[in-house]
Amino acid sequence: MKDRGGERMRRRSVAVDGAEPVLTSRRNAQDVQSIDKKGQTRAERRDKVNQSVDATSSAWLDALCVVSLVVAAGWIRLYRIAEPAAVVFDEFHFARFLTYLSENVFFFDIHPPLAKLIMFFSAKFIGGFPPRSDLSFLNRIGNPYPDDFNYVTPRVVAAIFGTASVPLMYLTGRQVGLAPDVAFVLGCFVAFDMNHIIESRLVLTDSQLIFFCALSLLLMTKLWKSRDGSAARYVLLVSTGLACGACMSVKFTGLATPAVTGLVSLVWVRIPIWQCALIGMIGLALFACAYAVLFSLMQICDPKEIYHRFVSVNWGIKGDPRLEQLDSALQLRPWGFWTKLYYMNREMISASARIKTRHEWESKWYEWALSLRGILYFSKDPVPPVDADQTSTRLVSWIYLIGNPVVYWTTFLAVLIMSALILLRAGLSYMQYRAPRKPFKSAPARKSSTAAPHMWKEQIQTILTDPAVTQNLQWGALFLAGFLINLLPYIGIERCAFLYHYLPGLWYAILMLGLLLQIALGPRARVTVSICLCVLAAAAFWYFSPWVYGTPISLEHKASLQWLPRWN
Repeated sequence: MKDRGGERMRRRSVAVDGAEPVLTSRRNAQDVQSIDKKGQTRAERRDKVNQSVDATSSAWLDALCVVSLVVAAGWIRLYRIAEPAAVVFDEFHFARFLTYLSENVFFFDIHPPLAKLIMFFSAKFIGGFPPRSDLSFLNRIGNPYPDDFNYVTPRVVAAIFGTASVPLMYLTGRQVGLAPDVAFVLGCFVAFDMNHIIESRLVLTDSQLIFFCALSLLLMTKLWKSRDGSAARYVLLVSTGLACGACMSVKFTGLATPAVTGLVSLVWVRIPIWQCALIGMIGLALFACAYAVLFSLMQICDPKEIYHRFVSVNWGIKGDPRLEQLDSALQLRPWGFWTKLYYMNREMISASARIKTRHEWESKWYEWALSLRGILYFSKDPVPPVDADQTSTRLVSWIYLIGNPVVYWTTFLAVLIMSALILLRAGLSYMQYRAPRKPFKSAPARKSSTAAPHMWKEQIQTILTDPAVTQNLQWGALFLAGFLINLLPYIGIERCAFLYHYLPGLWYAILMLGLLLQIALGPRARVTVSICLCVLAAAAFWYFSPWVYGTPISLEHKASLQWLPRWN
């Protein structure tokens, strides 16, 4: 008995003064010695179970965050979506296009047709979209819609795409290694941004553009991490090709995201060339299919007819030398689908470049990051009083497009900081390349005033060469490239541009902010900052919500919302 008691005591013994225990417990000894058929000890199996539990917990947390973001974004975008029951900004263009499709009438637009087709078929099958002979109500912004005109369904379609974009931001953040709290901030920034919200509540196409660009970026990041030859790789190749094709089938500027990610796939990730080509072919096939549907609806079979119609509709045909050249060229060869597709797209690009008309609400690309210029989408002035005693209080109803100041101003700062960090890291890499055997070393400690700068240099080098920081900066370089290339089409052009053209670039700016939060903050500080940013973004949305929903407000209230001189 004494021996057994002593043995138990020895098994409970622990290390003294940092030494290893002499004997392990019976359970630990059995864990080490018990090996299953797969060559795993009990400790290893227990570690795998713990990892599985952690993965399950993370999955549940991601699901909770996604559901929360979808509910919040959906409610914000669908609330009072039928109001105002009048033409708002560019709805008079797109509502007219949908009506032309219902009548099989030719129309010309400078943008590809996919988004318009999605809205048209949705309206046709949900609520109906019968042909109309009288479209005079679409001649002016603010005109009321007829009672039998189905404008609500296309607005709901835009809201669905806008809502679906929000979880894509969260999932993209998680895909590039951001913590759930940081990714949730990014989703909130999209959910509460007034630019995203307003574009998602009207008969407009930008919510579809953002959704497909975000989807293509997310799928491409998943593709890079997939194993070559696996079933997942082939599924991702097809789905990424469809998403990239949808980007350019909504707007030509949607090519920016496939261009950046495609270049990274070839040069950096080294995806096989044939797989990149497959993605491109699938995208072009979807692009062509959208036009095939469009041509069938417009009942056009002659490319010369296309040219005659859109020139007569938009610019007139008298004395047009291009028409004579087209007539002579088409007489020499048969006409087919690809000929129609070529001439249609050539003229779309040319017509967009010829737009020189100035607009009251236009803005320059360098104003967008700080939302310095707004856009008046709708106004109703005055509105009858709504207060209890029916006084003569004058109320105005505006839908006014601006960016959420919390979102725009913090992301602008993030772009500047990320640019500086990438340049510093690139410079450090260049110095190490030039002198690989002479790594940077701080000067020995001295009492002189030059010791502090050397210490700072050493600390900066240590931070920038940290593997986790380096990986985040690599993602930051990709997002910075996406940000810049989305601005590139609007730099130096003569045609007018607007704040909503910044939305694709803003997507990358928000992602850069997430990377900086991940780099700069520890877990506890990150949670605190994340909560503060979400609350501030939501508060800013609530403050400016009268401009989102067209809520009647007093002139004094309207003036209090005009923070900047060009929010007029």
